[in-house]
Amino acid sequence: MPLINNVFSFTAEELTLIESIKILDDFDHKKWSSNALTPIRIRIRNFYREHQNFICTYCKGDISTTSAFNAQVEHIVPKALHIDFMFTPKNLCVICADCNSIKSDKEVANEEEHTTNNENIIRYPTTADAFKIVHPHFDEYDEHIKIVADNFYVENNNSNKGRFTIYLCKLNRNFTRKYNRTEESLIDDSLNTTFQVFNEVAPDEKKIIVNSLLQSLLN
Repeated sequence: MPLINNVFSFTAEELTLIESIKILDDFDHKKWSSNALTPIRIRIRNFYREHQNFICTYCKGDISTTSAFNAQVEHIVPKALHIDFMFTPKNLCVICADCNSIKSDKEVANEEEHTTNNENIIRYPTTADAFKIVHPHFDEYDEHIKIVADNFYVENNNSNKGRFTIYLCKLNRNFTRKYNRTEESLIDDSLNTTFQVFNEVAPDEKKIIVNSLLQSLLN
């Protein structure tokens, strides 16, 4: 089951306000931060962080229960690249400050879907395959990413989507900082294979693996 199974709904008043902003001559993605939209952003933030059980959709780390700083409203498909999806509820979630800063405005969509009767209207993708990233409204996180020893993230089931999400959001940032490694050095590293089998072995074997990894990382 995806992390998010309930979608935010705008009120009639909110939809009217949004439409009044979208028809402005200078409308662009930066209007998301306008003061007029502050109450809507607060409602979106509170809605999704509760339905996400106060965890980030990408790293599954804790997000704040009250502060907005570590509970950033996220546009999964970046609003700077796809302004049509700026107010699409299934394009919204809440993530931690680190994932928000690192992911930034990088492209995550494989394709754009259009309505059949009007090619000028762009429709938000409705299937998981349309996204390169693990999408919290469509994807089962654990099918693509496994979090194993020492909070190390590896793609599960050889998932390209899992690998892309790990790399794009630099999910192993704490691991690389702790052991003075670079994110790039982990992509084709034997660490991935080792950690992928870590949870499948007996406790005694886990101790051997951990000791071996620590020695190789510290040398």
